Amino acid sequence: MKQALLLLLLSLFTLGTVIAQSPKIDSLKDQLVERNDPDKIEIYVEMAWLSRDIAPGATVEYGEKALDLASNTGNLELIPKILNFIGIGYRNQGNYPMALQSHRESLLQAEEVGNKVQAGYAYINIANLYFFQGNNLKTLENLAEALEVSEESGDKRLMSYCTQNLGNVYLEEGDYGTALKYQHQTLKLREELADEEGIVSAMYSIGDVYLKRGDLDRALDYYHSGIEKAQAIHYPIMEYMLYQSIGKAYVMMQSDDTNQKALAYLLKAKEGFASFGRSEKGPDLYADIAEVLKKEGEVDEATKYAHEGLLNAKLIGQRSVERRLMGMLAALYEEQGDTAKALTYLNNYVTLDKELDNREQISKQNRLQTNMALTEKEREIIRLESKNSRVLSELKAQQLILLLLGLGLVTLTLFGIYIFRSRKRTEEFNARLVLQNRQIESQKSHIAEVNTELEKKYSELKTTMGRLKTAHKQLLEAEKMVLLGQLTENITHEVMVPVNFIAEKLPPLRQDIQHVIALLAMYKELTPQNAAEILKRIHEMEQSMDLNYSIDEIDQLIEGIEKGTIRTQEIVNGLGSYTKMDNLKWKDADVHDIIVATLRLLRRRSHEHIPVIKHFASDLPLLRCIPGKVSQVMMNIVDNAYQALEGKQDGKIEIFTGLVEGTHEGEDDFIYIRIKDNGVGMSEYTQKHLFEPFYSTKEIGKGVGLGLAISYGIIEEHHGKVKVSSHQGVGTEITIYFPVSGE
Repeated sequence: MKQALLLLLLSLFTLGTVIAQSPKIDSLKDQLVERNDPDKIEIYVEMAWLSRDIAPGATVEYGEKALDLASNTGNLELIPKILNFIGIGYRNQGNYPMALQSHRESLLQAEEVGNKVQAGYAYINIANLYFFQGNNLKTLENLAEALEVSEESGDKRLMSYCTQNLGNVYLEEGDYGTALKYQHQTLKLREELADEEGIVSAMYSIGDVYLKRGDLDRALDYYHSGIEKAQAIHYPIMEYMLYQSIGKAYVMMQSDDTNQKALAYLLKAKEGFASFGRSEKGPDLYADIAEVLKKEGEVDEATKYAHEGLLNAKLIGQRSVERRLMGMLAALYEEQGDTAKALTYLNNYVTLDKELDNREQISKQNRLQTNMALTEKEREIIRLESKNSRVLSELKAQQLILLLLGLGLVTLTLFGIYIFRSRKRTEEFNARLVLQNRQIESQKSHIAEVNTELEKKYSELKTTMGRLKTAHKQLLEAEKMVLLGQLTENITHEVMVPVNFIAEKLPPLRQDIQHVIALLAMYKELTPQNAAEILKRIHEMEQSMDLNYSIDEIDQLIEGIEKGTIRTQEIVNGLGSYTKMDNLKWKDADVHDIIVATLRLLRRRSHEHIPVIKHFASDLPLLRCIPGKVSQVMMNIVDNAYQALEGKQDGKIEIFTGLVEGTHEGEDDFIYIRIKDNGVGMSEYTQKHLFEPFYSTKEIGKGVGLGLAISYGIIEEHHGKVKVSSHQGVGTEITIYFPVSGE
């Protein structure tokens, strides 16, 4: 109750100054004086919509006035739209229960008057509320209803809200590819509608996908483009949301220079949100600012912002942000040497963390499931209440008309009979309502029992999932060890060949040099007195050692050692180029460089008789990818090709590259890599299960059957595809397609 009162006071405090900033709302206020009640409804509806971001409290106020006028004038068609606007006002105030009630009433009224489009918007708004509370299943259920309505009605604006919200859900689930697909679809629909504000919102959503995916440059491109458009059309609330997102992007870059940029953008966002009184935006923003200040060594300022953010988080019930700020304050006070406060906040953090992990999510989910389970009963109750209200309104209107017209006694008598019957119907409605309420209470009890059982099952499932994750991690490590062993064997062989070559040259080189040294020593003993004798001995030694042959042999041996040294250096450089591929980052890379570096690591003595013939296309564009992971795919497939050729005298591997251009406008180009061998081939059964985890045709100890499954996952991560063609006794051909842009 206190939280709701404080939010109301905050809305009233900012309402006057904020609304005064909107000339359009002031103009609409002036028109109210000159209009009659039916015309005032549309004006109040427009004022409610314009106030939704800058003053959500005013949205509720204007919506209630429009609702009263619509009810009194019998304008039932507008009621679903008005109720949706009131719900949005409550949502932007952080009052989710009232928002949910308004949107449910809107849904019932829309069904009552046959307004499918407003029913679709009600489903979307209900989905939003479930999304804010972490229930993605219920979110998707309501979005599916909205999507069906949008397809039936052909309403592109409604469709764009569906796709945008679907993108947000898939982003929350970590499915960045699907999220990006829906957000681009949203942008296209908004551009077709020339919806300028909607275009800015879609740019913001696309930027968020790239931000979560770690592609910060692309995220910043969309954010900056969104700000330019928001400023051009005077859409300040989105401008401040974009400032906050840019600040988050710079925080993720983690450098002194970007920390200063992050702080500047976050403070601009803070100033903007404060001017609009959007308290639900405050806690997370204050936490971001405090985090940057802590990195900059501004501990006191960071502590101040963390405290303000914590106060706002508690005020509007943002528990996850509250947990984050408690952990931050514990670290800040520890850095200041205030152990007592640090320990207090740390204990609060641990308590809240356990509460959120063990109870909050399950509690929210059960509460929403209960609400949805009761929806049908509540719909019936609201429908009956609505009919009851309309009956009473009709009675009052009839009474007023009869009094004004002064009808005779017969008319009054008939009217009395009508009232009596109407009241009897009202009593019947009330009796049905009481019965329905009793049924709902009974169902609530049953649902509580079901929820208890669900909690137990959830706990068991969580334990099982933990064990599966541990087993999966161990299997991945085993596959990595097999791959590491293969790489070590290859590298050892590659290095030992030139080293052995050098070692074979050293003994004869040493012998020849020793002969030359002995000959030089005799020249050193030469004097005028013993010249004849020494020269004779020198001549005999030259004849016995064949001096000219020894000199030629020394030159050949040194040349051979030099070649072995150069080959060793090439191997080391090749290994270095592979390890510097920046494996875990998205970047633009040359596919041919990745292939060549991978082939170097796969060479070994058992493969020397198998040629690898490269058919590389010229002028291929750079590929947006994670080079190390693409190399891992190549290594797994090429190594399998080598194994398929074991024991074959005329075996060979061919690698082709090329570009497949998109056939439709806006469709991405694909780079393909085709690995072809003339080995033993595969059966249809093996081809069907080729990329399944744990399926392997290798001997025990040579792999756990995860190599190609991991490769398939990497290809999907890059939004690529793979095609396999194989015939037993003929060979295998595997073609991988990667989109150039990585999307």
